[in-house]
Amino acid sequence: MDIGGVDFNVSVEKNDFILGEKSTANAKFIFKQPQKYYGMMGSIVEEVSEIIISITSLETLKKALSKSK
Repeated sequence: MDIGGVDFNVSVEKNDFILGEKSTANAKFIFKQPQKYYGMMGSIVEEVSEIIISITSLETLKKALSKSK
């Protein structure tokens, strides 16, 4: 998985792929190439180029991402 960027200024649209609570979504991972998401126990395969997530500790994520560069 190759992440092209992370956006911490998130606005959620109707068809966005979200992991966690939509109302508290606070980070968007943007991939350099589409990634496969296997839903419904692998019976549905979708390609996603962005994933919006809800993270409790945003500062911890920012620190981890800065160390990985």
